[in-house]
Amino acid sequence: MTAVLAGTVDAIYRELQGIIEMEIDMGEGTRFREMVLAALDEKGYWDEVNSAQDPDAEADVPPSADCCDFSEWEHLIDSLRTDVLEDYDFDMEGEFLDLPPDQVAVLKQTLNIRPDYFTVVIEDPTGEKVAAIRREVRILLQ
Repeated sequence: MTAVLAGTVDAIYRELQGIIEMEIDMGEGTRFREMVLAALDEKGYWDEVNSAQDPDAEADVPPSADCCDFSEWEHLIDSLRTDVLEDYDFDMEGEFLDLPPDQVAVLKQTLNIRPDYFTVVIEDPTGEKVAAIRREVRILLQ
């Protein structure tokens, strides 16, 4: 995992939040909210949340797909995001920028961040790989 990859994943989830906010504000259906609910069901989110509660507590239930409470959706998307991202180290780059290199090295070691985490460059995918990624994304978005 690199800062660029983790930041990209984070950006995708932030974009999803923006799309759902637009979906709610513009009354443009519930397609993306339905996708979020399906993803939560697939990972057993509601069982997990309810099993962690006090037995006397009222069970959490999914909102309806037409729920217009954006904060509810924001919370649910954050839950999906944290399943993918083990941490938010990618968001800490600014903390390191003005420090001397020796202090940065110590801080990264203390926080268990790889030395090249913020600077490693990911190799561009081949044309065949890009085509395969596009096919996979199209299948996921159907």
